[in-house]
Amino acid sequence: MGTTMDRLTRRALGAGLTAAWIARPALAQTMQLRAAHTNAIGEVQDEGLRFMDRRLREITGGKLGLQIFPNGQLGNELPMVEGVALGTIDLAVPSHAAFANFVKEYQLLDMPFLIRDYGHLARVAGTPAIAQLATAAQARGFRVLGLYSSGVRHLMTRDAVTTMAELRGKKIRTQQNPVHVAAFNAFGANATPLAYGELYSAIQVGVVDGAEAAYTNFVAQKFFEVAKHWTTVGWLSLTAPVVLSERKFQSLTPDLRNAL
Repeated sequence: MGTTMDRLTRRALGAGLTAAWIARPALAQTMQLRAAHTNAIGEVQDEGLRFMDRRLREITGGKLGLQIFPNGQLGNELPMVEGVALGTIDLAVPSHAAFANFVKEYQLLDMPFLIRDYGHLARVAGTPAIAQLATAAQARGFRVLGLYSSGVRHLMTRDAVTTMAELRGKKIRTQQNPVHVAAFNAFGANATPLAYGELYSAIQVGVVDGAEAAYTNFVAQKFFEVAKHWTTVGWLSLTAPVVLSERKFQSLTPDLRNAL
C-alpha cells in the first residue's frame, strides 16, 4: 500500500513539475511589437525607439517591448505605413511628410519655414493643433503615440549651391509629398520625388543633382560620398510620428495600452 501511494505521489509531483515547466515560458514571455523605421542605426529615430523599448519593459515588468527593424529593413516609408495599416508591421516611425499620404492633415507641418527652431517645435508639439492631427489619424485607423523631431532640412548637392537662385533647373530629390514637390518647384528646382532607400544611388549616378536632407542623414548614410556640398537652408523642420494601428492598440490589455 505504502509503495503504491509513493508511486502515485511521485507521479503526481512529476506531472505537476512538468506542467509548471511547460507553463513557465508563457508566463515569462515578452510581447514584442515589430517596430520599423528608415534611419541608420544610432540616428534619432533608432535611438528613440531603443529608449521606448527600455521604458516599456521597465513599466510593464517585461510584458511588452519592441523588436526594432532599422534602416528600411521592412521597406521604405510608404510601404512601412501600409504595413501598419495591414497589420504586418505593428509600429512605425515615418516622416510626417510620408504619413501625410495617408492622413492629409499632416501636410500642415509641410509648410516651408513654418518652424523657426527646435524650441519653437517643442512648443508647437504641445498645442491643440498637434492633438487634432492625432485625432484625424485615429479616424483613419492609426494611433499616434508621440512625435519625434527628424531634423531641420537643408541641401546636399553634387555641385556647390550658394544661393536659392542656383537651384534653377537642378533635379532635387524631395520626399514623396505634393507640398514638398510644389515648394521646390517654387524655389526654381526640378523637384524629383524618390523613396529614401533609392537616394544614394540616384545621386551617385546623376539621376538627381542633390536632395533636401537633415545633417544626421548626410553623415549617418554617408551621402557626403556622393553629394560633396552642404548648404544650410533650414527650409523645413521635419517631424516623425510614432504610429501604431488602432486595431493593434485596442487588442492590447488596458495596462499595456497605458504603458504605450
